[in-house]
Amino acid sequence: MTQLSYARRSVVVVISALLGFVLTGCDPQDEMDTATGDVIVDVQGMTLGDAKDALEPTGLEVETSDITGEDRSVFIEQNWIVASQDPAAGEPVGDHTTITLTIGKEGETAPAPTPGAEPSTLVVPEVLGMALPDAKNRIEEAGLGVEVHDATGEDRSVLWESNWSVTSQSLAAGEHAQPGQVITLGVLKDGEQPSSADEDVSAAPPPPAPPSEIEEQIARMDPETQTMINDATYLGTLELGGIDYGDEGTAIAAAHTLCGDLQAGTDPFAIRYAMIKSSMDRGAAVSGDEAQWILEAAAVAYCPDYVDAVVNSGTPR
Repeated sequence: MTQLSYARRSVVVVISALLGFVLTGCDPQDEMDTATGDVIVDVQGMTLGDAKDALEPTGLEVETSDITGEDRSVFIEQNWIVASQDPAAGEPVGDHTTITLTIGKEGETAPAPTPGAEPSTLVVPEVLGMALPDAKNRIEEAGLGVEVHDATGEDRSVLWESNWSVTSQSLAAGEHAQPGQVITLGVLKDGEQPSSADEDVSAAPPPPAPPSEIEEQIARMDPETQTMINDATYLGTLELGGIDYGDEGTAIAAAHTLCGDLQAGTDPFAIRYAMIKSSMDRGAAVSGDEAQWILEAAAVAYCPDYVDAVVNSGTPR
């Protein structure tokens, strides 16, 4: 599971609990039944978060597929419903290592093909920031071809694909391509940055998703309640990441500063580098992964429009 996925799922828990207190004052719902671990349970009709919880005892890796084919980002798992699953309920767990859940928002269905129409174009998936093997699998599963090139311009050979990550793609996520069309991926080893000559407009982060139902509920609250939820989201995410943040007020002020840097156009990679250097100067060094977690937590809580930009910017080691 990626850092952002884990952070987002954790944030859902924090926000959902707070909303239950603020909006209804009700106790949390009873624990739902979970899988036995021997056979795959039926999770169709569940929210994505509940489905993952139900499947956790099976040990299967959960993958998702957008029912619309648009490969939209999942921000709050409780707003997505499982429409179908593969493998089906009742099959032995031991015969599988992964399960794919087709998900959509409430009331969404798969688009119906037009009778007699020619084969439609394919939607290009988002692979920026992914490890190269995972990116290639995702593109090939979408029915497209893949080529790679060294984003430094040095034309290095890619021997161990797991050591390389995608920094650009010749067609941006959401664009349409013909079946079998080749998507060219710019790749770098971990910690490297692309040269200016290799930068591509397709590497720009996608526009933010429309606000979810929970986000809209938060937006309608009074500012004091919004602040309470945002602060609890940020601090709770730090705790889940094992980050010792010290004084709450100082930590929250620092998060607002990070968001201010993002909103001013500062590159997330440069922000994390400055965080690491500053922590070393104070004698309490944080790692690249810890700096990434802190910056993602700040973006999710206080400036969500920049979450994708933070995640796709690479992590200093």
